Amino acid sequence: MNNFELLVIILGVLECTAVYRLKLTWACVEKKVPGRRKKFKDIVGIGGRNVRSLMQNVQPPLVPYLGVYMQQMINLYEMPSKYKHEDCEGEHINLSKYRNILKVLHSHTKSQVKYFDLQVNEVIQKCLQKPTAMCTEDMFLRMSAELEP
Repeated sequence: MNNFELLVIILGVLECTAVYRLKLTWACVEKKVPGRRKKFKDIVGIGGRNVRSLMQNVQPPLVPYLGVYMQQMINLYEMPSKYKHEDCEGEHINLSKYRNILKVLHSHTKSQVKYFDLQVNEVIQKCLQKPTAMCTEDMFLRMSAELEP
């Protein structure tokens, strides 16, 4: 389904302390699907660094990983908007900065060109509409310690 946002979220959850520490559980997972976890980690890269190039090589529709765009926009925001040129008087607008912002926005809108052809699943709809209790990281760590002390 080309959902890069969910890919990064799932990998982040699997790498959180409460889940990562479950050595016996991970040994069972490794027996059933050898190398799958490492494969996903390699695909995503540290902090989702490889996701940008993956998204560029996929045809829409896709759900992009917004962290890529946010990081690019932050980097561009920190660039100076104006600069002084040694051959000219006064300040000049940094058009390169604004061209790059336009490129980032264009690459994001490219993922929205086509729509997903999704069917409504009543079971999933009901699950999503149920109020859920929010668990803290401490709660997850306690549950993890109960499973594997």
